[in-house]
Amino acid sequence: MQKPAPRFGYLLRFGFESIGVNYVSIDLLRKAKKGQTTEREYWVLWRLLHDLVLVVLADFEVDSLEMEKMNNAETLEIALLDSELHDIQMELVRFYLYEWGFVCVMLYSETPRPSSEVLLLAVTWLVAFSNFFEKQRRDILEVCKFVSNSVTSD
Repeated sequence: MQKPAPRFGYLLRFGFESIGVNYVSIDLLRKAKKGQTTEREYWVLWRLLHDLVLVVLADFEVDSLEMEKMNNAETLEIALLDSELHDIQMELVRFYLYEWGFVCVMLYSETPRPSSEVLLLAVTWLVAFSNFFEKQRRDILEVCKFVSNSVTSD
């Protein structure tokens, strides 16, 4: 049996899961790339950026179980509907990304608001800037082992 080719989307998903961010799907990343996100998915991308900024600020010393609790389905749904929280998260993300050197002017524009493509660009820039994969490699491998064991035991 031939093994499937590695896919970058899965690596990203496993990386996000390694920090307790389980609310991002590969499908969402594909939709963001094409600018086809729903309003809810748009705010999920901002939430992802917010959570990644917090992880970088903590120098990757985060408790993934606590992050999962912080982003459980009920809490996440409430957060995605809270426009005041959106403003706070956007301001925090914009401040730190600018501080760290992300110079895409479209992210800082209020009108029109940044597209999902721009948010995805910011996510990928932050992953590269923070050396995300290097810092999370052990945890990502643990997630991969867990997923692999789950699939083979089914």
